[in-house]
Amino acid sequence: LLKRYLGRIGVLATALMIAISPSILYYSRALRHDIFSLTGTAFVVIARFRFMEDRRLRWLYLGAIAYTIGYTNHELMLLATTPILIVGISGILIWENLFSKGDKPLTDAVRSVPGNVWLNCLLIFLAVYIPLYTSLFTNMAGLYTGSLGAIAYWFSQQTVERGSLPRFY
Repeated sequence: LLKRYLGRIGVLATALMIAISPSILYYSRALRHDIFSLTGTAFVVIARFRFMEDRRLRWLYLGAIAYTIGYTNHELMLLATTPILIVGISGILIWENLFSKGDKPLTDAVRSVPGNVWLNCLLIFLAVYIPLYTSLFTNMAGLYTGSLGAIAYWFSQQTVERGSLPRFY
């Protein structure tokens, strides 16, 4: 899906690096979130590049599904993608509209999407998120404790020293 951007050697090099990556190999030995998060993130990137290329709405829907899979798999997706979405896209839009005199590919792409498509992407997210995080509607508190509670717990654990490790661990 990214061969046209990376080329044949780039795709082979990427596949090789993923295949022999020590951290991916180490963490994938157990059924953890890492591989699923990597897959979700990869498909979000693919969807973004492909949408910018041909403006087909199916890429936005694929991106919404991929983001949902990554996010419901692990809250890390929120921490990994929100800065990119907010800072990156906002920065590019500001740059294109204030300083660019030529083409404005991102601005044109955003403007080409009807408002109901963004709503559909949100509905795709919620259609998967709500049943999963509420244990099929039996625990409505899971809407909070599932993701926001997990992120709050993750931040609270950053001050806990385990094994007298250096601060950067």
